[in-house]
Amino acid sequence: MNEQISIVVITKPVNSDIKVVKEVIEKAVNSAFNEAGTLMYEWSINSDELHVIERYKDKEAVLAHIKNLASLADELPKLGVTSKFYIYGEVGDEVKKLLEPRGAVFMSKIGVFIK
Repeated sequence: MNEQISIVVITKPVNSDIKVVKEVIEKAVNSAFNEAGTLMYEWSINSDELHVIERYKDKEAVLAHIKNLASLADELPKLGVTSKFYIYGEVGDEVKKLLEPRGAVFMSKIGVFIK
């Protein structure tokens, strides 16, 4: 079975200053870009929601990303309040322990292919 992990986080924006939002996202994207196991990290926005779609090589890469994002702990809340948070794939107990308090819903893969 494929070990890649996908994550989708949907946030209700709290900051109407798009300049601040873009600055925080740029910091997050630049930080994630340097993570060896991060395969995709994409942010999108409309007037009602802010989405981030993430893909990681494996559960160790997810854990590395979480630890790396700790450096932005003061910045990320400027973006909004998480309304939905889905994780697709088996991330292991350590990641679950860190993300369950944040409202993450864990989904097990039952069929997959990646081209």
